[in-house]
Amino acid sequence: MAKTMDKRQRLINILIPSLLVLALIGVALWGNTQRARADKYQLATEAQYRRAYAELLDEIGELDAVLSKIQVAGTRAQFMLLLSNAWNISGKCVGLLAQIPASHLESTDVNVFLVRVSDYANTLSNKIARGSTLSSDEIKQIGDLRKACSQVAQDLSERYFSNKLSVELLDSNGYFTTAKEVQENEAAKIDFPTIIYDGPFSESVEKAKAKGLRGEMLKEQKALEKALDYAPEGTNLSLVTTTVGKISTFDFAGRTKDGREIDISVSQKGGDIVWMMASATTDMNDKPSDDEIKECKKAGEKYLKDKGYESMRATYVQYYSGAVIINFAATQDDVILYNDLIKLWIDRETKEIFGVDARNYLFSHRTRDLPKRELTMADAETYISENLKVIKRALALIPLTPQTEVLCYEFTGEYGDETFIVYINAETGYEEKIFKIINDDDGTSVI
Repeated sequence: MAKTMDKRQRLINILIPSLLVLALIGVALWGNTQRARADKYQLATEAQYRRAYAELLDEIGELDAVLSKIQVAGTRAQFMLLLSNAWNISGKCVGLLAQIPASHLESTDVNVFLVRVSDYANTLSNKIARGSTLSSDEIKQIGDLRKACSQVAQDLSERYFSNKLSVELLDSNGYFTTAKEVQENEAAKIDFPTIIYDGPFSESVEKAKAKGLRGEMLKEQKALEKALDYAPEGTNLSLVTTTVGKISTFDFAGRTKDGREIDISVSQKGGDIVWMMASATTDMNDKPSDDEIKECKKAGEKYLKDKGYESMRATYVQYYSGAVIINFAATQDDVILYNDLIKLWIDRETKEIFGVDARNYLFSHRTRDLPKRELTMADAETYISENLKVIKRALALIPLTPQTEVLCYEFTGEYGDETFIVYINAETGYEEKIFKIINDDDGTSVI
């Protein structure tokens, strides 16, 4: 009996430690699984925040451009259109701010400013609708709001490209409380190192259907191969999430071979690049030379051609925070198709493409039946304001709505020390659009 008890005791002495070891292994494996899930969730969340922040930068830049264009509009129709755009864009910016947590961006003052821009634009729009015109004081007020918008755009851009999203955006003085305060406050009197104009029709478009998607539906592994092909060489990626929408995507995150974080989304249909963003390897902010711009343009053209995008024309270039950013538009019969736009971020040091925004192209690209031109270039030029000195001319198909495009003559001209682009309908002579560009040592130049 005693021997039996001893055997049982020995068995228990062996089993209990073994079971404890197995339990510890199980807990460790479970913990690793939970950590992996948590890390994956964190990557997905961070990618969502960064995308919302990048879209906010685009929209703030567009609001800046719209406010500047109001100052040179020539018709009540243009005033109404531009004021309506300012009201809509301000509202969209407020919505994007709500998607970015306070830990990444202190947005209270920016939110207040955007709401006031929206309210003021709506007030002026209602005034125009009742048959009145804008006074010189109101135009000046728009100019003051535009200065504040430029400051916001600069600060947001610096936070984004320096990866300091949690740094408080504005100081405690609250100098964005009114347009007058912005004008009088010394803190607001700055140069503009960031871009005020981002190329015509560069804003992201939301269309009914993505016409540019190619190929079959992909599985995860094939999508990963596609993503790696678009990403810088040596990048490591893992799937973070999938997005279902007008362009359904596989969304990957990871690091480049030198340790920079990168997000990239490819379409589930065909594996086309939708979005990619890393960071530059340098923070150069000086104006690139003509030769450097040509090198970056050549690198962008090669990247697009290697990925299957033919007949793309470089239109406008930006430069800041170590990047040259070039808008490439598709062409057909020497007509610029501004809806079919791809934006590339090119590293100034390495000439590597580290950012892509191809949403416009995927929504729009197809072969068009181009409309007939009823006016000659010379005829169309007679519809331009006599205040604008025309220096460049082109032919372009531009979007009026997500579903409607018109053939226009594109006139680039100067008014004082500022540059604008006006689009005259090639069939009717109607002034369809006005865009503003800046061409100086700190901002935008034209290719």
